[in-house]
Amino acid sequence: MLTHVAMSTNPSPSKSILFGTDFSPNAAQVAEFAAAFASKRGQPLVVLHTADEFDAQRDSPEDLDRLCEQVRIRLDAEADRLGQQGAQVRGELRHGRPAEDAILDYVAAASPGLVVLSAVSKTAFDRWTLGSVSERVAEAAPVPTLIVRDATPLGAWLRGERPLKVFVAADFSDSAEVALRWVAELRDSGPCEITAGFADWPPEERRRLGLSGPEHFSKNLPEVQYILERDLEEKVTAILGSEAVSVRVGATWGRADAHLIELAQKEGADLIVVGTHQRSGWKRLQHGSVSRGILRHAPMNVACVPIAAASATAPSMQICRRVVAAVELSGQGARPLPLAYGVVAEGGTVTLVHVLEPAGSGHREPALIAHTSERLRQLIPAEAATRGIHTEVQIFEDKDAAIGIGQAAEAANADVVCIGAHARPGAVARAMGSVALRVLQQCRRPVLIVWPSEG
Repeated sequence: MLTHVAMSTNPSPSKSILFGTDFSPNAAQVAEFAAAFASKRGQPLVVLHTADEFDAQRDSPEDLDRLCEQVRIRLDAEADRLGQQGAQVRGELRHGRPAEDAILDYVAAASPGLVVLSAVSKTAFDRWTLGSVSERVAEAAPVPTLIVRDATPLGAWLRGERPLKVFVAADFSDSAEVALRWVAELRDSGPCEITAGFADWPPEERRRLGLSGPEHFSKNLPEVQYILERDLEEKVTAILGSEAVSVRVGATWGRADAHLIELAQKEGADLIVVGTHQRSGWKRLQHGSVSRGILRHAPMNVACVPIAAASATAPSMQICRRVVAAVELSGQGARPLPLAYGVVAEGGTVTLVHVLEPAGSGHREPALIAHTSERLRQLIPAEAATRGIHTEVQIFEDKDAAIGIGQAAEAANADVVCIGAHARPGAVARAMGSVALRVLQQCRRPVLIVWPSEG
């Protein structure tokens, strides 16, 4: 639990960039950006055209050859034109299948590092239908797909005339990490002003953090806003660094994708980047799809980076700077402490958490809370001071100790939660609801369980 797999979405120099064209004026403009981008990155560019006007059932072999030859001439001319940007360009002609299928077939066979497609404005009705070729490719391709609605700011960025304003739809999932890492590689091609945005649902965050009080319908509670901005900034900084990166967190009671688009528009973003799990069928209905909403409704350029685009590299160490230790004051309840203080880095923080049963009426007496706090502090190992480890004590009142421990872990932004178990999980523990087992099942943070000694 103390290591993580670093994910890289940076295509190797040998991987090509695939551009799908229909020879429209909009596609021609986007093709120029794709060629310039390929040249900048030292990657070959493949220009693919799907001649779906060909009908193998109707046309004779001679007619197909004649039609193909005409399109090949046009495709070669386009490749020559784009080659003047300095990139190595070749044309690829497919026919007999729908455009999105042909593109996806090529991606599966050739594994390019990036797919670039043009998109045109659509009517409100079109936005609610099954989507365009570019949308369907972006939702299914196992490599990053860049949908270009306006190539002008992208071209100016490549020419060094201005930084690219990038908005990353970020949360605390693996898909967001993949999107952030793709943006980190994007900066190699030119300066970027990056904003990471998160749209939260207030009831869920209040429950997760164990907060109460009046609800605000237009914004988060100050405590929630602070914690979300703190955690998001830490995640973003770990990947992108702190230079020219800002975070935006906003509460929404509606669709997260709509709120993220609104945040991106406020930042004047040229490009919005979103990671995607590429769920389909029932899973898409069950979990929803922020990436699909952004892809369909965002007025700016959109890059979809799938989880499948991440490649595993050698594991790197994750330093534990914040550990939450659940402590009981009876029996062997302090058993997790040696491990909790052992795994935390020098100069780190251990938060000792003790959960009390709620009082029959009102809150516990302050004297009892102070006495309990002092008993917890007496359990701090002597070696903690010599290693510069700071200790905090938190006492919660909750009917469900597992929920209280999870809320403490979220509030502390814990790297690890350490908890002792009374018995190894079996039928009795599952039936009676072991606190350690419920923490393991419910907590979003890594959990270390200290089992009782045998005998």
